[in-house]
Amino acid sequence: MVVVAEAFDSWLPGQFFDAARKGLGKQLLGSEQERGLRAAGVTAIARTARELRPEGSHEHVEQLAAVLDQIFRAPVPAAPLEEQPAPRVTLAK
Repeated sequence: MVVVAEAFDSWLPGQFFDAARKGLGKQLLGSEQERGLRAAGVTAIARTARELRPEGSHEHVEQLAAVLDQIFRAPVPAAPLEEQPAPRVTLAK
């Protein structure tokens, strides 16, 4: 019976710390799906920048990728487009 208790004493903290690690990782890094989507987004932005600047230097491509990343990080309104107020546009004569 002592062996079972000792095994349980070493197993239980391991389970606790493993669950805590996974929970903290999910909080800090997001779920596995969120991490996958983030990685796919980074790859898509890098490929798009390379396609838009095929002859550009690595530095120019990185700058373009940073601009594209910034554009796509703009918050998206929660309301559907048809429920959003129309922007007021005036044309200068």
